Amino acid sequence: MKIRRYTASTMQEAMLKIKLDLGPEAIILHSRKFRQGGFLGFFGKEMLEVLAAIDKEEIKPSPPPRKMEAPEKNERIEKTAGPAIELGPQAEVLAKVLEKAVKKEKAESPVESSDDLKEMKSSLSEMKTMLAGLSKHLEKIEVAESSPNRGNWTALQQKVHDRLIRAEVDPILARGFIATLARQGTTSFEEAINLLEAPFVNLIKTSGAIERAPQGVRTIALIGPTGVGKTTTIAKLAANFRLNGHYDIGLITIDTYRVAAVEQLKTYGDIIGIPVEIVTTPTALRDAVHGFRDKEIILIDTAGRSPSNRMHLNELKGFLDQASKPEIHLVLSATTNRANLKRIYESFLPIGIDRLIVTKLDETCSFGGIFSLLHQWGKPLSYFTTGQSVPDDILTAEAPYLAKQLLGELKA
Repeated sequence: MKIRRYTASTMQEAMLKIKLDLGPEAIILHSRKFRQGGFLGFFGKEMLEVLAAIDKEEIKPSPPPRKMEAPEKNERIEKTAGPAIELGPQAEVLAKVLEKAVKKEKAESPVESSDDLKEMKSSLSEMKTMLAGLSKHLEKIEVAESSPNRGNWTALQQKVHDRLIRAEVDPILARGFIATLARQGTTSFEEAINLLEAPFVNLIKTSGAIERAPQGVRTIALIGPTGVGKTTTIAKLAANFRLNGHYDIGLITIDTYRVAAVEQLKTYGDIIGIPVEIVTTPTALRDAVHGFRDKEIILIDTAGRSPSNRMHLNELKGFLDQASKPEIHLVLSATTNRANLKRIYESFLPIGIDRLIVTKLDETCSFGGIFSLLHQWGKPLSYFTTGQSVPDDILTAEAPYLAKQLLGELKA
């Protein structure tokens, strides 16, 4: 395969160069915008860089797929789940296109046997794996080419990189930040760290505070592992909605595993002056949500679930499926290390995650791990919590706030 890189002012100009050089059969692998010239990153001309390729090799027909033999009736079939595949933005789009194509094909030509369906799923999985590998490879190429070779780093760039890695910032992001500093040409450590604030802010998505729906009731459910502060957080939200927003609130708890949690929420409800419903089955949750249909906001507290207990996670999903499509906020503790945060997120993802709440920011001095994962996941942040006091110690999430915490860690 021949791969070449082209620079142009517009995509039309780039396509013309590619067709003249590689011919009409060339395909686009990757593209990115960058600024050329200017002063300190400003006033530069916006340019487009395109990576294109063409396969010159002879295409050989693949052998017909071999169908799996049906197992004997008494033979036990082991189901194993492979590791989760993380797709980059380009690969994610292509994967969705492939999935739609498979669904369309299935609708037009019904699958005759389970073997055909397994074969189709296997092919799709292989395509996703290939796309994931290509996406990661291109991302590494882009970072490597946009940043100076590590052997040519200045002492300042090396120091900043070491601080970023020590703070658990993703290595690829760290190299990207070094490329930013290289373009700026700064020579002061303090100035270099301050220059990273804008890139930090741009990488984090926030959703703003929860507000009443334009019509009908808005249902919010908080999910997460044990010990992250879901019940306290939901009490803070309820108190602020009631006292500051003057919203008509209803509270529901399905956390009957901990008697203390139920009593705690009932106490908060009595103090704030809002009704609290305790449910033990999915049907009861559906009825409770229906009973609060005249409210403006319904808050649902759930039991903490271990990311390793698939049965309990499926049970939680079964409950929330009866709650009239709630907006689901995954609650994560800032004190959790990066590896466990990733495991928690991947375990709760099948339930459905709309937004994220990060608690216990006052109990940690390490922010790089959560920062990197928030960027990787792309889910918007709704709230931070910074202590145990109700209704205080909760903040509407803002990217500059988290960026300043990370900058403070890098300077320490």
